[in-house]
Amino acid sequence: MIVETDAVVLQTRKYSESSKIVDLFTKEFGKISVIAKGAYSIKSKFGGCLEPLSIIRISFYKKTSTDLHLLKTSELLMPLNKIHKDTNSLLTGLIIAEFVLKTQNESCLENSTDLYKKLVVFLYKINEHTERVFGIGIQFLVYLSANMGFSVLINQDNYGAKINKLIAENNLQCEICKEKYIEFINNFEMFFSEHLEKKIKIKSLTLIL
Repeated sequence: MIVETDAVVLQTRKYSESSKIVDLFTKEFGKISVIAKGAYSIKSKFGGCLEPLSIIRISFYKKTSTDLHLLKTSELLMPLNKIHKDTNSLLTGLIIAEFVLKTQNESCLENSTDLYKKLVVFLYKINEHTERVFGIGIQFLVYLSANMGFSVLINQDNYGAKINKLIAENNLQCEICKEKYIEFINNFEMFFSEHLEKKIKIKSLTLIL
């Protein structure tokens, strides 16, 4: 069955010499994985719209016998050019995308439409407000935890006060701010790991060092 949906590219990985697997978070189907055949070819029909953090419209062959589907077409919906030009913006986007990838299950569609819409909104914020992306990233993780039913109470303890201070911080060149951000991400790793009863480790965080 061929279906269409809007999606955010969370991650890609090599499948063969010419094809890649693309992990997506979609508006209608939640998290899915698709094979993009010929994606590495110079003449690929997918162009450059399968890069991580791309917001796209896709059609794919939805299979019932497997969680790995076949991508038919893709079209870029919303260019986010600033994210890819600013290191901190790109890293923040990759980190929140990886949190979505590692906390969501393919079989769970509950609240997936709301999460997709929020993910798009936050990626747009990161694209437009490169001077305060660290705080935007933390705000998204607070939302993500609430969407999954175990929200962080950011206004009831010192941890919440630190988050609010980081959200208001505008100086991305500040090494102390970067250290705080890494600390917060580590805390969210532990928070999600505890509630999901599986280890959540964000590999993208190493790129910010």
